Amino acid sequence: MLGSRLQREHYRDLVLSRRPTRSLFSCGWEERFDPFLLDNRPELARFYREFADLLFTRGDERVLDVGCGTGLYYPVFAPRVASIVGIDISPEMLEAGKGMLNSKGIRNVELRLGSAEEPGPVGGPFDLVMGLDVVHHVEDVPRMVSALHPLLASSGRLALLEPNIWNPLMFAAHLIPREERLALLRHRRSRAFRHIASRFRLESTVYLNHITSRQPGWLARPIQAFFRTLEATPLKVLSLRFLVIWRKV
Repeated sequence: MLGSRLQREHYRDLVLSRRPTRSLFSCGWEERFDPFLLDNRPELARFYREFADLLFTRGDERVLDVGCGTGLYYPVFAPRVASIVGIDISPEMLEAGKGMLNSKGIRNVELRLGSAEEPGPVGGPFDLVMGLDVVHHVEDVPRMVSALHPLLASSGRLALLEPNIWNPLMFAAHLIPREERLALLRHRRSRAFRHIASRFRLESTVYLNHITSRQPGWLARPIQAFFRTLEATPLKVLSLRFLVIWRKV
């Protein structure tokens, strides 16, 4: 299976054409997928450092990153862990990521072809399996759960960062690009989480309000500020993104 043909073609075309953003929401190469993006986006690098604080609590974790894309966050993550194996369905994304790793001399990251449902020979066991903006693209969540569960060490963690489609801005953003729109249609968070809960115990949910795509400061700052004011209220469920951490049982 290794991802749908449509998804593979979507990301191949994006990489090869260096496709620019086509609408208000940033889905273009330079704004979202360039593996050197953090070199020119200090606020995005800061977000990933804060994100790493949530994930890498020991400093010696063996990590499997599912749907890694170009791995643009590895310059931040790699120094914080023992090793990372990143898998993705797009050979073109992986090649771009390998170029960045070689350029920056990052040696504890290995990139391989694979998917959430079919990870392939990735080794393990891993202390942490993570997926950033991946689950809503997965077509067969039960198969994903069955594939990832045995790759985790005893009491290992599964960390999933997802856009919050209960947020009206995120919902609108996912209606515009075709692949995201199809992902939105096939994704039902409650149903996906029920499948995950069959093999994992929910440990924590963290609501996040950083805009990772490139937007003008006059637009991004007030949006982020508004949703951050909700974090201490029950309306935090309308945050822009959420990180769910599960423990293997």
